[in-house]
Amino acid sequence: MVADLVKDHAIIGLIGPACAYALDPTAKLANYWNIPIVTGFGDGGLFKNKTEYPTLTRLAYCQCRLRKVFGSIFIEFKWTNIAIIYDMNDLHSRVLGTTLQTGLQKQQIFPKMFSYYGNQNTSYKDILLQVKKVSRVILLIVPGDSLREFMLDAFDLGFIQSGEYVFMDVWLFPFPGQYWGNHDWLRNDLRDQDAKLAYESLFRISLQVPTSVEWKNFTNDVKLLALSKYGFNFTNEEVNFFIGAFHDAVILFGMALNESLEAGILTGNIDGYNFTRNMWNRIFNGITGQVIIDDNGDRDTSYSILDMDPVTGKFQVVANFFGDRQYYNPVPGKSVHWAGGRTAPPLNEPVCWYERDNPECHISEKVDMYALIFSSMGVLLVVAFSVLFYRHKKHEQDILNDSWRVKYDDLEFNYNNVTASCYSMVSEKSSKHHQTGTASKNVANYMDLLYNDTITLDWTFRLSLLKDIAKGMKYLHSSALKCHGSLRSSNCVVDGRFVVKISNFGLPSFSDDIVMESEKSRKMYHKLWIAPEHLRNPSLVGGSRKGDVYSFGIIIQEVITRSPPFDCCNEVIETDEIIARVASTEKPPYRPNFAADDCPPSIHKLTAMCWTDDPDDRPEFPAVLKLIRKQTGGKEDDLVDSLLRRMERYTLNLEEIVEERTGQLAAEKKRSDELLYQILPQSVANELRLGKFVTPEWFDSVTIYFSDIVGFTELSGSSSPMEVISLLNDLYSNFDSIIETMDVYKVETIGDAYMVVSGLPIRNGSDHAAAICRLSLKLRQQIQNFEIRHRPGQKLRLRVGIHTGPCVAGVVGLKMPRYCLFGDTVNVASRMESNGEACKIHISNTTKEILDGSFDVEERGQINIKGKGVMSTYWLLSEKNTMTKLSSISTTDLDV
Repeated sequence: MVADLVKDHAIIGLIGPACAYALDPTAKLANYWNIPIVTGFGDGGLFKNKTEYPTLTRLAYCQCRLRKVFGSIFIEFKWTNIAIIYDMNDLHSRVLGTTLQTGLQKQQIFPKMFSYYGNQNTSYKDILLQVKKVSRVILLIVPGDSLREFMLDAFDLGFIQSGEYVFMDVWLFPFPGQYWGNHDWLRNDLRDQDAKLAYESLFRISLQVPTSVEWKNFTNDVKLLALSKYGFNFTNEEVNFFIGAFHDAVILFGMALNESLEAGILTGNIDGYNFTRNMWNRIFNGITGQVIIDDNGDRDTSYSILDMDPVTGKFQVVANFFGDRQYYNPVPGKSVHWAGGRTAPPLNEPVCWYERDNPECHISEKVDMYALIFSSMGVLLVVAFSVLFYRHKKHEQDILNDSWRVKYDDLEFNYNNVTASCYSMVSEKSSKHHQTGTASKNVANYMDLLYNDTITLDWTFRLSLLKDIAKGMKYLHSSALKCHGSLRSSNCVVDGRFVVKISNFGLPSFSDDIVMESEKSRKMYHKLWIAPEHLRNPSLVGGSRKGDVYSFGIIIQEVITRSPPFDCCNEVIETDEIIARVASTEKPPYRPNFAADDCPPSIHKLTAMCWTDDPDDRPEFPAVLKLIRKQTGGKEDDLVDSLLRRMERYTLNLEEIVEERTGQLAAEKKRSDELLYQILPQSVANELRLGKFVTPEWFDSVTIYFSDIVGFTELSGSSSPMEVISLLNDLYSNFDSIIETMDVYKVETIGDAYMVVSGLPIRNGSDHAAAICRLSLKLRQQIQNFEIRHRPGQKLRLRVGIHTGPCVAGVVGLKMPRYCLFGDTVNVASRMESNGEACKIHISNTTKEILDGSFDVEERGQINIKGKGVMSTYWLLSEKNTMTKLSSISTTDLDV
């Protein structure tokens, strides 16, 4: 149909279609014909590729932008461990779920994915129990009916009542039919009340609904037209976002067409590519509100974040994500209701951890156990002391009874010959049995030490680690075990003395030939250490000595590159493909690749020997150990000396790391202090840092300065936003450099307005008026020499107002604290500026009286000041000892 339209009519552009299946070929044809195409739909991520669709402009939302919305929520509430549940049998759910996974990974957020098939008898509770082990923030990218079932199952499991869980749902707007389903909790059934309670923990993401009068009138017109022309009755349904987006598509196309006609560039056939680029990178107001088209021809849509009111059961907007302000924007006066009676957001990870296995959470149980143990020990001690005391007393009684004594009269002497007996002493040699064990606690996995870039490992250290592994393997090969069978770096542990020990050997029947589905990827990864002959013949169960040598060669590569196996290769290749290539008979054999100068030559040679495809060509571990010892000079270090040297190197390395981190922390603290002191006075900032409440303070007399740039509105109207920002940045940087040298404090800058005060927060007697007046004269002198970068030769004119009087100063706000001044003095100083004249310094009578003749002033006369009535005011001309006269400034040079 589209082809017939273009063929039979002079088509210069296309509006639509909406359906992705129709939009795909139509947009490709539009590219072929080189005509622009604008659509109010096309939310799929594939249409973002403008290499494939170079003449396509989209005014609908893009699923790919939703990751920024979720990312802003996660940043706001400090959530990083995210789970996404999605339905593989639902097209919208599957596409959005995988799109969010890819998008969040770009923001360094790696969600745990849980998929299911909605047309099967899936247990939602089982899925939630799996999620419970890894996350408390759950994105439910599921159809509407499934959403309610998930929330009810979460309620039945106690997730909602605990207040530890947050759920999120995407329902951009109610859509007729079953495309998204009904995402509301109300179903008029027996579980409505439970569903309402469950939805208290649910965030909802939706497109921002226009609220303008124009939108309301537009929707009414659409409903009337749909009924009268097409017989479609919206009933209670609202006109959806896409209809308004198509309306704005027509506006955008018309704007670009008018601009092309006015520029005279639309003389013949339209150039679709350039015409499309003219529609991009612009902002205009459409029927759906502000429309922002980025430089890729896609709309930066605004979204709303909704939370359910527990009283009414209706979702209300608590925050927004605007297309031009892409961060979490809370709605003033609205707060999030947290489930389970919480007053603050749930933690990213519960205090007791996900599976409640934090030992600190069982302190009370331990206390009870220890109390029982100690009480039992106390009873035993009392019994033991009682027994000992009884035996002691009984023994004393026996002594007193003389029952042990033999009387002399009872003795009978025998004088027969006595034959001496010869005694022989037999010595028995006891056999000694030596047993080795790991007496010290393992402090790290071998990989943790190896892959930690913050720990420096010189080659002396690395060779020592390799030698320990070779020693262990030599012992295993000479033992009854004969071989290890699954040697890899994860099966090596490093103890507190940095001695590597081999683990996970023996018990071949326990090898994980049958693994759960979730373990298959790890099982595949472990095959990177397996010798090619075992990969080719899986029936060789239990490994072999030569296979262990090959595995040792892979570990050597890890030590050399300090990276996982095959990670050093200059190509991106999947694990299963690596394993297939190693098992193949390609020539030369596929092995990890690294530079020869990354390690000593003998180690490079040893690695190649261990990797040979023919097992018979690989060395035995005694030969391997000999080669490593040769590289270390053939010396067997004394254990204590070697340990001390290792610990010394490790200690020095840690000291360097600590010193470096301490320096970084100090530098960061200094930068933070400097930034804080620019926002708040130093004395106030120090009080806040100590956690103290800064009490508002009354100041009897201060002098306040206000200034404004005359003609700034006209100047900014004829300049670009970047030029205006550059102008203000240059000007106020000059002003700030002057302020730093004087006894004044800059309160704030708002646009071209500048507010300065002297006499607070540190009182300076009556010097505040003179300090402000000196500042005013210097700033007036500075501005006449100021050069506008985008308007060379044009001068700025400064209008200054000064007043002296009492005021109150204090800190306002917690998240973004500001040091503010309050009182009538502030208002009068502002009126002095607004009633002044260009290039002049307007001061009040109270300021003049404090100056005490040290400055030249000129009476202006009496003027009417709003809120104060008639006041006598003056012009400040110069300071008497500097003679900086107003007449020395050429006002003609300062005209804009």
